[in-house]
Amino acid sequence: MALTFHAVRSIPKAAKASVSLVTTDAVDDGTAGAPKAQLEAAGFEGKVGQTHSWPDGGRVRALVGVGSAEKLTTDGIRRAAASIARSFGRHARIGVALPPSELDATAARQALAEGIRLGSYKFLTYKSEGKPTKLARVDVAGGSGARNQKIIA
Repeated sequence: MALTFHAVRSIPKAAKASVSLVTTDAVDDGTAGAPKAQLEAAGFEGKVGQTHSWPDGGRVRALVGVGSAEKLTTDGIRRAAASIARSFGRHARIGVALPPSELDATAARQALAEGIRLGSYKFLTYKSEGKPTKLARVDVAGGSGARNQKIIA
């Protein structure tokens, strides 16, 4: 199944999972996308590798920590994106929002697409019970112009 990426203004309701990459700064400021009390109870601080998910109606919402905004690199985004692909590959369509950072937006979107492609790869030729990923569409929030679409295509 071909994996496609689409640049969108915001994550559409049709996405079965809405995932936001968040920094430790966003969690500290209370702007991570979930109530601060909920994050504190779960022990989510936005550190690299941390995830927090919860049901939201008919879909799943999730936060994936990427560490400090000032230390964020494209490699950090790529690794977080690969984790997203492995964790949410059971959904046919997901939406992902990048965190505000000093990174070049073009490089950040490209790293996100690369990470999701690499993380969704499964070699199943010799596995009798291997399950391929269902992930077919990723909506990348933050801009829907032709330039943004070209970056992630």
